[in-house]
Amino acid sequence: MKLLVPFFLAFLLILPPRLYLVQEYTTFARLDEHSEYIEDNYFKFFFKVLPHLWRKISWLWFLPSLFVDILINYPLLVWA
Repeated sequence: MKLLVPFFLAFLLILPPRLYLVQEYTTFARLDEHSEYIEDNYFKFFFKVLPHLWRKISWLWFLPSLFVDILINYPLLVWA
């Protein structure tokens, strides 16, 4: 649980502003990766990217994977 709280907080509070700020420099952060369109309004960008945010988790992938590793390994550590 201690890994999922920072994941969801970062997912909603850090990732959208980061994507908004770097969309000029990288195509990965844009709403449509194949177009040159850059959204100027943050709130429009936020609500448009929100349904697709799970595809752009980039560096946050390690928190859910650590959580799954803990779920798998915890019974083994308690048993040993």
